[in-house]
Amino acid sequence: MATFYSVEEKQQLRELYPIKGAQACAEIMNKSLSSIKAMCQKLKIKLLPQTWSSIAEKSKEKPNKMFQVNPEIFLNVTQPEVAYILGLIWGDGSLYGKYQINLGCVKEDAEYFYTQFLKTGKWKIYQRTHEKWKDSSVIWTSNKIIMQKLLECDYKSKSFNSAIKILDHIPIELHRFFFIGLTDADGSFYYNRKTGHTNQFSIYSGYDQDWSYLENLYKKLNITYRISRIVHKKSKSSMIRITGYKNIQKYGEFLYSSYREDLIGLPRKYKIYSEIIDRNKHV
Repeated sequence: MATFYSVEEKQQLRELYPIKGAQACAEIMNKSLSSIKAMCQKLKIKLLPQTWSSIAEKSKEKPNKMFQVNPEIFLNVTQPEVAYILGLIWGDGSLYGKYQINLGCVKEDAEYFYTQFLKTGKWKIYQRTHEKWKDSSVIWTSNKIIMQKLLECDYKSKSFNSAIKILDHIPIELHRFFFIGLTDADGSFYYNRKTGHTNQFSIYSGYDQDWSYLENLYKKLNITYRISRIVHKKSKSSMIRITGYKNIQKYGEFLYSSYREDLIGLPRKYKIYSEIIDRNKHV
């Protein structure tokens, strides 16, 4: 049965539809969308060109829950895994095109990383084979809303900017998971396995890297550190390094205070840290 429209309603439709569109008219006039469209067709009312363009643009937008990875959990960080992933991407991630977010990693780490990523949505993964280097993997998603947040937090220029913007976005109680992600992406624990000496932890980045966010952390933890700027014939880099058992212990206790419960952090890096502690605690 056709929906009845009074003379006044028809006139209202003539005034509203060209500038508002069918969905807005249905809500304003308390009519079904199908009846609004049918009546507009009967009355030969058309949208204005600018209204058509606006509706077409909005139709491209989809609710956050329709993304493979719901951006809400990155806009309002409450999960340790999200903070961890943000640290990984700061260390070894890259942004491509308008919306693609990638994390490149060696193949041996891909399974662990991918397990953590899947806790936040349906990320994709593919393998890359190289003749000269180790095989690697790329974990990725296409998400314009997460991309926009990363751009706002300097992820496009992370090789020389501080991570302070993304840390300000993450609740302070979850900061250590960001630093675990950064450690797993770019950090390296090392000690001399023959002597048990030369204990150190280092992170490399671009020559102009602003290390102030890590300096703030190390100062808060009372850790002694050193920053080096390195120039080679064909490349330049910088490094922030902490040395000595006590400094390594302080950093590790900050990172891994709940590792046995949440298991967030690459097992192989946690293993090296644990070896440093075990070999020195009785010295």
